[in-house]
Amino acid sequence: MNIPQPLRQHRTVLLLASSLVVLGAGAATAAAAIAQTGPFSSPSVADNAGIAENVSATDAGVTLTVQTATFSGTETTLNVQWDAPGYPGASDLSVPPAALPAGRQLTPQPPTVRTGNNTFTIAVAPVSAPGPFTLTLSEVDVNTSGATHQIKGAWTLHLGGPSASNFASLMRTETLSAAPLTATSDNIDVTATRSTSATIIRFMPAAGWEPLSQVTIVQADGKRLGSLSQQQADDGQLVAVFPPTPFGAPVTVDLGQFAQADPSGASFETIALAQSMSRAGVAFGQEDTYFTPAASDVLSGSAGLVEEARFWKIERNADILKTLQFRLAGDFQPDGASLDSAVRVTDANGDELHVAALSVSFGKNATGAVHNGYTDVDVLLPGDATALSHVTIQTGTAAKVIPGKLQVTLKP
Repeated sequence: MNIPQPLRQHRTVLLLASSLVVLGAGAATAAAAIAQTGPFSSPSVADNAGIAENVSATDAGVTLTVQTATFSGTETTLNVQWDAPGYPGASDLSVPPAALPAGRQLTPQPPTVRTGNNTFTIAVAPVSAPGPFTLTLSEVDVNTSGATHQIKGAWTLHLGGPSASNFASLMRTETLSAAPLTATSDNIDVTATRSTSATIIRFMPAAGWEPLSQVTIVQADGKRLGSLSQQQADDGQLVAVFPPTPFGAPVTVDLGQFAQADPSGASFETIALAQSMSRAGVAFGQEDTYFTPAASDVLSGSAGLVEEARFWKIERNADILKTLQFRLAGDFQPDGASLDSAVRVTDANGDELHVAALSVSFGKNATGAVHNGYTDVDVLLPGDATALSHVTIQTGTAAKVIPGKLQVTLKP
């Protein structure tokens, strides 16, 4: 059967406990417990509020105007307004990474961050000296009615730059570090770079680790901060960007929780599906009626792998696909784009049923701890009901939540 690729879907879900108030209270208590005293010097928000530029460049029917620029030791951020009179109906404009000048900012983020109608910001490498500097962009992408135009050109912007009087204070940076954090059998080095615009946390997760929650930091005054962005850098490090924090102060980094592949978690179960359906009074194809296989329905394999099942449907692109959904105990992540690498289902004839959708869910309890959850897998129904007299579910490697709190205090 030829199934269109968009009909295959996979998602990972973090389920939250209903008692989130308890979690909030616990977080506040933990923050207070690690509060430390100063004095510490705060970055100057006034100095780093943005310098007016109002400089324009026009090429190939597109005008770019840098309205303001913000300078720091980790990046230079430009607030840009665009106009594309050469492309009537233009609805969006972005700058591809290759169009940026050489050098890179320490704050990894998409080259173009939209801030409003016809405005965006771009982050480029920090300037090396006070006073005027020139920046040239070599390409912009303009969207018109769903079409993207890749426009080559040379938008050369002659910018004023920071003044010599406040250059040193604007460009100040500080490195924070600590002894490696030991988790399972791996040592994790966590470092931070602090500037007047951001606090940037970097670390390399152990091989096979998958983040389940966001990194947070706790300042010396006990205030907990969430990240402005979190992503994987080209070198594999996880990079979380936070607002600026006071120079000289320690920060406590909560890395969140991770799951790791557990080769021993692979399993299989063959169940007498027709027998289980009959006992629950569920007919073939009867939608949204759950039935739970009993111990007597398990013909072989790991009893308890299938927690429940139901007949269901998936709507995609005006198509309705009839499915049989199994809820499995444990979290089975696919290896790449192949959903079959996570779960395979075969019918009574030994034919493999097509996996159309897979949803992996982790849980989170009232204390904030993440724990293993379940996997929902949808397979397309065979045309012959007798093919479901019994089915075999075979899973790939399970993902297991790494226990404990991964937390480290970084100091300058």
